[in-house]
Amino acid sequence: MKRIRPRKTFWGTLALLTLLIALWTAAVGGVAAQDAPPPYAGSWGELGVDPGDFAYPYDVATDADGNVYVVSWNQVQKFTAAGVFIAPLGWCGQRRGNFRRSVRALALDSQGNIYVADSGNYRIQKFDADGEFSTQMGQRGRRGRSVRLSPTGITVDSQDNVYVVDQSNNRIQKFNSDGEFLLKWGEGAYGVDGKFWGPHRIAVNIISTSQTATASEKFDGEGNSLAAWNSLGSADGQFSEP
Repeated sequence: MKRIRPRKTFWGTLALLTLLIALWTAAVGGVAAQDAPPPYAGSWGELGVDPGDFAYPYDVATDADGNVYVVSWNQVQKFTAAGVFIAPLGWCGQRRGNFRRSVRALALDSQGNIYVADSGNYRIQKFDADGEFSTQMGQRGRRGRSVRLSPTGITVDSQDNVYVVDQSNNRIQKFNSDGEFLLKWGEGAYGVDGKFWGPHRIAVNIISTSQTATASEKFDGEGNSLAAWNSLGSADGQFSEP
């Protein structure tokens, strides 16, 4: 039987170790790259009332073209993805198309329509993709009619139904894209699954955070409670004023 010379065995082992080290380094580098935060891209705006400036920005959304919409006090401003100011949407006032004080949230549907939580006027205003006023949902009030709103959060599902966090009324209200009321849920005895106390934000598919209740809850599109995360504390999986 032919013997393998020691010198060849040494170099073969060294080559194998080198290959294994290279593979391990590539694997570790790949994991590190996945875990690393995305690179900083830039920022824009400063405190002020001029175009492109902000005062108390609350929310942000993007459209299909990558344009950025920012809620800032009495208005919504539209920018390119690079932060170049395009146009304002609304200004201080109570007329249609204007906003009063704390504009809290906005969302876009599949057609590019913009829904703005005009909290100071107790309504949701809908604008088309060009920023023209289309319709409104709700009115001022804390009791009675289902369409009365105290909006602090808004989201739109894949069928362009609109879900509104009606904070002072401790409920979620659902509308179609034409602004017609569909249903509501969340009112009732605090502490029961599916009931709210001071809800703030909402996202499809549907998750609502209830600040004072230190809870997040998940519902289907008809308002049926599916799950809840409501343990008060600072450990993993717990909340304190989400």
